[in-house]
Amino acid sequence: ARFSSVSTHFISQLASLTETLEATSSHFVRCINPNTIKAADTFAGGHVLHQLRCSGMMEALRLMHAGFPTRCPYDDLYGRYKDMMPRSIAALDSPSFCEILLMALGLNKEDYQLGITKIFFRAGKLAFLDELTGSEYKELAPDIANKVRVWLIKKRWRRHTIAVVAFLRLKRALNDLRLVRNLYNTAFFLNLMANRPMLSLKRAREIRRRNAAVRLQQNARMTLQLNRMHRTKWAVFMAQRFVRGHIVRKQHGGKLAEIRARRRVEEEARRKATELETKARASEEVERIKQMARSNTGANPSSQSMAKYASKSRPQKEAAASSAAASANAPGGGGLVIMPDQLEARFCKLEADNKALAEQVSQLKEQVGVLEKKLEERPESKGRSEPADAASRARARGSAVANLPTPAAGSSRARRQSTSVAGATKALSFLELLGITQQPTTAAAPAAAPATTSKRQPGQAAANNPAKMPLASDALPVLLSAVKAIEKHFAQANAAGSTKSVETLGSDQKNKEIAVLVRGQLCTALSRVLLHGFKSFKLIGRYHIWDFVQQSCDATHERRQASKQYSAAELTLTSAVVDVNSHEGMANNPNIKFRSFVCCGLNHGLLHEWVRVLTEDEETMNKFYEAWAFVRATEGALTQIMEALQPLGTYKYSLSLDYELTRWDLV
Repeated sequence: ARFSSVSTHFISQLASLTETLEATSSHFVRCINPNTIKAADTFAGGHVLHQLRCSGMMEALRLMHAGFPTRCPYDDLYGRYKDMMPRSIAALDSPSFCEILLMALGLNKEDYQLGITKIFFRAGKLAFLDELTGSEYKELAPDIANKVRVWLIKKRWRRHTIAVVAFLRLKRALNDLRLVRNLYNTAFFLNLMANRPMLSLKRAREIRRRNAAVRLQQNARMTLQLNRMHRTKWAVFMAQRFVRGHIVRKQHGGKLAEIRARRRVEEEARRKATELETKARASEEVERIKQMARSNTGANPSSQSMAKYASKSRPQKEAAASSAAASANAPGGGGLVIMPDQLEARFCKLEADNKALAEQVSQLKEQVGVLEKKLEERPESKGRSEPADAASRARARGSAVANLPTPAAGSSRARRQSTSVAGATKALSFLELLGITQQPTTAAAPAAAPATTSKRQPGQAAANNPAKMPLASDALPVLLSAVKAIEKHFAQANAAGSTKSVETLGSDQKNKEIAVLVRGQLCTALSRVLLHGFKSFKLIGRYHIWDFVQQSCDATHERRQASKQYSAAELTLTSAVVDVNSHEGMANNPNIKFRSFVCCGLNHGLLHEWVRVLTEDEETMNKFYEAWAFVRATEGALTQIMEALQPLGTYKYSLSLDYELTRWDLV
């Protein structure tokens, strides 16, 4: 026998099964295992039912039951029953005819659906369809025709009944509307008669308002026309002026050129006369200086002294050559002669040296005064003998200063001192703008160190005697001067003929000067006052004044968290700290944060109140300030700072937080 494998046997069985299925008219195939023992002609009902449930056959049968498996074309029913129906129904098209037929036979709407060419019936309505389409339809035709006539009569009766009821309801509604309208007219008439005076006033008010609107429109139109006419006249005037000027210049161009040339000649002559006059004055001044020098020496200098003096200077090459030639040609044979231009140069050099010496003397006097003041404040200086009263100390200082050379006058020295102080203040402001914070307490220690021979450190001396660490003498005056500078800046708005408003002067986007005054002067002066006695060093790193502001804000929030009662200054202070910290560009620069914080205080007009809120928490003050700090040890210090800053709250500011991040023109 030929060898037959399992796959060959399976293929043959599959082919025979396919032939069997093709011989039938089945729509789908579902394979079911009849038993679990794989035996022929054995059917296990529970096992088959379980397979049918798991394979979804129940849902498929339920879906088939919910569908419309039975169907019938419209033309079949229409051709069978058309001749037996009334003319009105027989004249309809086949879909409408079939729908009326099914409704007349009492079939529910849920049991059938109307398609485009067929009627679809649910499962179970096949018997009903067989009755309609069966061979005995002629016997049923009279009954179906009678049912259709009854249905048609009932439908007409129902339609007429609905029409009658609707007519009656409409009549009743119209009567009600007439009654309501009559009542409304009566009430309106009574109200009109009762409120006739008020209506007259209202009508008069409307007439007056309408007349006022008409007058406003007339004035507006007149103003527009006048402006248009003025512009036209001005344009005509300018055109006429230009044409007339062109004609005159064309006619008298030569004369005008002569006049301009004559004026240029006169101006050149005037300029030359002025130069000659200036040179004459300079020569007179040189002669006067020479005369003064001769009068101071008492006699003319000898040739040897003149030669010695001339050898110390470096004359120009032309002057040296001319002097050498003059000495060679002299009859005396080689005497030295000083030229006038050399003598003038030497006198100018002496005058410059004299001014420099005067400035050095004034600086030395200032340093002596500072050293004497620090010597008086040192605790070691108490044991030494000092003058008894202030007058004696002043005389002693005067005698000490008198030993220095004093060629300059007192008034010029005072001016130079104020200039040097102003320059120092400006330099400090520039350092603060660059982000360099100077501590007054640490800056004063090196200057006082040479005045004593004690081996104690300055920090130990300050801790032993905190009363001897006062505020820098110019800290509060500098703060007051900064405030006055801002007030003077805003006073420009009230000046006669000024075109600047308070809003323009207070905006750093429209006015650069307010940014320099606030960020350059006010923030620097305020930080100098607040940094007195500030504990800069901590275990890791250093404290900054911005750390104190944040800690005070957190302490205020914790103190008010229970009662939820915040003052206006506390609310704005908290929001300002949050806004400054949330700014992306200020993440690593506490100096910019502090200056932006001051700008926020000025924007809210509560900077002086913020200073009071910052110094309220005692624990925070102990953490960041020494006991001898100005804001803690000095009585009335807080009041002085608030009074100094309070005038700034009366102006309107518009200072941006990111000014220093986007602008580089503060200095």
